[in-house]
Amino acid sequence: MKKYLLLVPIILLHLVTACKREKITTKAEPEDPLSYDLSVWNTVDDGLNISFASTNIAYNKSLPPGKGLKENLRIRAWKGEEVHAKLLIWSKAETGRISIQTIKDPAVPAPGLSEAEHRIVRYVLADSFLNGCGSRDKDTIPSVISPDILSEENSFIPGEMECRPVWISLETASNCAPGIYRYNTELISPLDSLSISFEVEVLDRVLPPPRDWSFHLDLWQNPFAVARYNDVQLWSQEHWDLMLPLLEKLASAGQKCITTTVTDRP
Repeated sequence: MKKYLLLVPIILLHLVTACKREKITTKAEPEDPLSYDLSVWNTVDDGLNISFASTNIAYNKSLPPGKGLKENLRIRAWKGEEVHAKLLIWSKAETGRISIQTIKDPAVPAPGLSEAEHRIVRYVLADSFLNGCGSRDKDTIPSVISPDILSEENSFIPGEMECRPVWISLETASNCAPGIYRYNTELISPLDSLSISFEVEVLDRVLPPPRDWSFHLDLWQNPFAVARYNDVQLWSQEHWDLMLPLLEKLASAGQKCITTTVTDRP
């Protein structure tokens, strides 16, 4: 994997994303319950390795990525659209805390493009989907860890032999000038500094605001999970304050329904 030297110093919405940064940083990630042949890490270059990757692949935290990698990335967007990319960071040895920032190329003015937002992807404990939802015997279905939570942290400390996704989002204004724009993502750790760039091609098409979309989006909401995850009283003012940005995020994605929960039992 080619490494980029720094020369100058995902649409499923998760209702349990980081609303409070200090809350997220205190949550310990579960250990991977599966065993692997870790000798594959011997083929990985020393230091940090980075690459853009497919947003449609759930990458294994315990193994180096093997497919869907993209050294060069161009995202095509309509005016008024929110677009996303996935960056993978992996290393076979501990690197210390990694800080991340993404900035627009100052050589190409882009007044209609937002600053890029990146979120560290955190893993949660899950099991195999098998043939769908329903009753299952937890003793016969292996547990796995799955990338799920989009944290608002700007830095993280990876372990050795770990692959970590970073979700990158940006928005184009409805009056954004068509053209090709460039962003630079920089990673800095005590042992290494890297940079990788991507382009956004804004097309001369305008996406209407979400309230005008005819597509019927209905993602179920779980307000109980928001209160439990953030350790606040159910239906307290603090709970409502935590729910508001999540519901606004759903609305911006075109959500048409509000889940009315009449019992806390599924």
